[in-house]
This record gives sequence, structure tokens and C-alpha cells, in this order.
Amino acid sequence: NSTGNYFGGNLHLINSGGNGFYPNLYGTASYNGNIYVSGAGTGIISFGANTGTSTLASGKTILEGSGGMTAGTLILRNFTKNGTTPINLDFASSGKLTIGPSSTINGALTFSGSDFYLNGCTFNYDVSFTKTGSSNDFSSGGNVFNGNTTFINNSSAHLYFANTTGDDFNGNVTFTQSSTGLLYPGYNSSSTYGGNITGNGSSNTEFGSGSTLCRNILD
Repeated sequence: NSTGNYFGGNLHLINSGGNGFYPNLYGTASYNGNIYVSGAGTGIISFGANTGTSTLASGKTILEGSGGMTAGTLILRNFTKNGTTPINLDFASSGKLTIGPSSTINGALTFSGSDFYLNGCTFNYDVSFTKTGSSNDFSSGGNVFNGNTTFINNSSAHLYFANTTGDDFNGNVTFTQSSTGLLYPGYNSSSTYGGNITGNGSSNTEFGSGSTLCRNILD
């Protein structure tokens, strides 16, 4: 709890209740095997919940355990994933994902689940996030996207990005509305876009709500 831990093999984390599971509150933890997460209750699995830092070794990834992540929240705070092995997570209808602050993800990442919150992470490869839940998601921002980025809202709720700090998109970014829920990039802070911006869907994607409004660029 105070000096960190070393895990030489695969790690299985299962939270089927409503409480928190904190692999490393303090110190530096090294994970040299794959990390498997499972959740069936309202509880969380939280890396780096206090000042602890985590490093996942090159060639390793995060996967769902045998029970799946059907509910609950996975939080990757102060978390560094090394190498190019991709992360592919499908959290079904109720699982949630929070990344950041102070996290770095190397390798592609694909996520689908109820909710996701991006709160200060550097993504160095292509990423894709799909929302399916019925509550609005407010990401604080401060993220750097160095690959191509895709956001898909397949819900009736809304996605709000950069609510506190702007995001930087250095590759192409696509915003897709697959249901009635909207997407609000740069909602409360200025964000930068270094590549093409594509908007897909039946309604508008609003950039910089309250100041600058851009609608379906490269529709």
C-alpha cells in the first residue's frame, strides 16, 4: 500500500460488489503480465486512486476476465501502458471506463460501454470510444491524441469533452452519432485539431458550445 508492488504474472481483479478495489494507492506498481478485470456490481477497480503509479509492461494488455465487465467502473489513473499491444474492451451495457489524470496509453485502444471519461491522458496510437449508456458523460479534458480518434455516441445521452481543459487532436478525428444523443467537443475549453474532422449522424456535432459552433465538418 505504501511502497508499491511487482506482479510477474497475469493479474485477475474481480469486483462483484459495491465497494472499491484499489490495486495501488501509493508507491510504484509494475505489471509484467496481462491484467484481467471483471465487474458485476456497482463497485470500482481503481489504479492510482491516490498518488500511486502503475506501469504495464510492453507486450501486455488489459482484458476482460471470464465474468466480463458487465457493471462497475475501471479507472486508470497515473497509469502507463508500454508497447504496441492493443487494448480491446467491451463492457456491455453497464460497465464504465475512466482514464487519467496523468496516464499514457501506447498501442491502439478500442472501448465500448455505458460511459467513458477522459481526464488527462496521452494516447499515442489510434483510439475508438463508443458510449451506450443513458446518462450524460462529462470528460474534464487535458488529453493528447497523437493517432486517429473515433468517438461514437450510440445512446440517447450526450458526450461532453474538454469540460475543464482543452484537448489536443494531432491526427484525424471522427464524431459519430448513432442514436439521438449528441456530441460536444471542446465544450467548455479551447481544443486544437491538427488533422481532418469528420462528423457523421442525423444531428449536429457542436464544437465550442457557447462560443464557436461548427457543424458536421467533412460530413
